[in-house]
Amino acid sequence: MKDKPTLSTCIPAGKPVLDYLKEKSGERHTKLEAYCDLLDKASAGYVSDVLRKLDVELQPGQLAVTITDLAECWHWHRATVRSFLNGLESLGQIKKSALTRSYVITMAEVGGNEKEAGKNKGKRNNPLMDKVDAALSEWVFGKVSGAECGQVCQRLTDAETPDGATRTTDGLPDNDKAAYAETCRTIMERMALAAVRRVLRKYRFGPTVSLTGFFNDVLAEDFTLMPEAMETLAELVIDGESESLELEDAQTKETFRTLCKPFKTVLADSLETGNGN
Repeated sequence: MKDKPTLSTCIPAGKPVLDYLKEKSGERHTKLEAYCDLLDKASAGYVSDVLRKLDVELQPGQLAVTITDLAECWHWHRATVRSFLNGLESLGQIKKSALTRSYVITMAEVGGNEKEAGKNKGKRNNPLMDKVDAALSEWVFGKVSGAECGQVCQRLTDAETPDGATRTTDGLPDNDKAAYAETCRTIMERMALAAVRRVLRKYRFGPTVSLTGFFNDVLAEDFTLMPEAMETLAELVIDGESESLELEDAQTKETFRTLCKPFKTVLADSLETGNGN
């Protein structure tokens, strides 16, 4: 007797379907109800009350919760919540990033389209970098010092080296040097971006009226002129000078220098809302 062919394609089951399948069984949530609750919270960008003062930054499809919060909401034991989340993560339905006694949970897109699947084909989750990102996030938000963050990154990279090897590139076997160097380079790239985010955070609530006034009055609300002006400001912020101002008069140079602070505020707001890539 021949084996029957099995269905290998994904069956779409969006949120409306999941809501339809839910069966209310009293105060205690079923697993399906708990999963739908996570979807609802992620859609709303939910942050637990106890985490609001920490100024947690979320991307679309994320929520920030504690195990206790979910346990109280679902009427489950804390251990059951942990086991459930671990099960969802092993199935690729969520990704957890640990914060201090809490998690940022990223929900996988339900019924993702083929274009996204092709786009992400060949990419793998990197648990090491997820932990590095979590440590850097705590540093950005001032929950740990730079030294404490660096110690975490050091422990993580040390754990990646073979047993018995010294914790430097020179002490590694030749076949491991390239991979270790690439890991260090990737961490430095993420540290650099985290450092920029950390510094820019102090400009988040600064006034931007002068930049708006420059756009309205000097550029006559002409967006075709704005990119070059923004590039000049970026050069001043990063390099401390800009070649495009060399032939300008003193007043123009001073105008651009006074616009550096509102430029940082706009940049900080962009990174804060997740528009900075």
